[in-house]
Amino acid sequence: TNNLMYRVSFRTFNVLSMLQKYGAEMPKVQRFLRENFDEYVKRMTILNNLEIIDNNYGIALCGDDIYPRAFLAKIADNIISVNNIKAAFAIGKIGENEIGISARSLDEVNVQVLMEEFGGGGHFNNAAAQIMDTTIEEVRQKLIEKLKKTEDGRTGTMKIILTTDIKGKGKKGDIIDIPSGHANFLVRSNQAILATSENIKQLEKEKAEAKAAEERHRNEMLELKEFIEKNPIKIAVRVGKEGKLFGGVSSKMIVEEFKNVYGISLDKRKMLYNQEIDALGSYQIPIQLHKDVTAQIKLHVVEKQ
Repeated sequence: TNNLMYRVSFRTFNVLSMLQKYGAEMPKVQRFLRENFDEYVKRMTILNNLEIIDNNYGIALCGDDIYPRAFLAKIADNIISVNNIKAAFAIGKIGENEIGISARSLDEVNVQVLMEEFGGGGHFNNAAAQIMDTTIEEVRQKLIEKLKKTEDGRTGTMKIILTTDIKGKGKKGDIIDIPSGHANFLVRSNQAILATSENIKQLEKEKAEAKAAEERHRNEMLELKEFIEKNPIKIAVRVGKEGKLFGGVSSKMIVEEFKNVYGISLDKRKMLYNQEIDALGSYQIPIQLHKDVTAQIKLHVVEKQ
């Protein structure tokens, strides 16, 4: 979490509490994570040549040595702690023919989108990319171009996928195109995700699965409708001298009798029959099984012998 800056939720603090309960000590953790002197000097040298773009973005170039990705991440973490820096980038060699970028931001710049343009990814304020067969300078130039477009398009729009219903914007699963500032807010607050090709593909898959499940459910309800309408039930009740039923027949009695006879549970709340059943005779009781399927329960009310 980089000192509780990234991907922090209430669960993070629960875990910290448990670690402390079982004897975790921060001084020991700090000693374990300390870097050696040579690495520290290299990091300070790189940061000493930090390039500031448009007074908002910090870019550090790590030279021709090959560094582990964790080293680039430390550089980016250091840069984002500088006042007024909206996004930080560390660019360096991570292999013979591979350049890595580690990106950080606080809450204004979506570095995930930027890194996806380099073939990488990550989270809103913590992302990275690896690029083959290029140079540090070429990556730097491309990054600056993309940052310029980001700055120029800050008042533009962004496509996102809603992950919850939002009044006035759309329903869960809708793809909407809204001003970038509001889009970034919705992404940060977990009310939306970016409408990347991967996310759109996953959304389409989920919609197809939901549609198939809905069709299966509808077919099952059609089969249940056919069964209900072919199989009547009989309820025997006590009758007074004038032919009046004692208490009448309730929806609860109907569904209980159907279950007793056929072993199938029905929802009494889905019955659409509002009249009282207070006399002997035959009745058709409509019940909503599905938004497109309504069955008729055939009920015979007879006198108990």
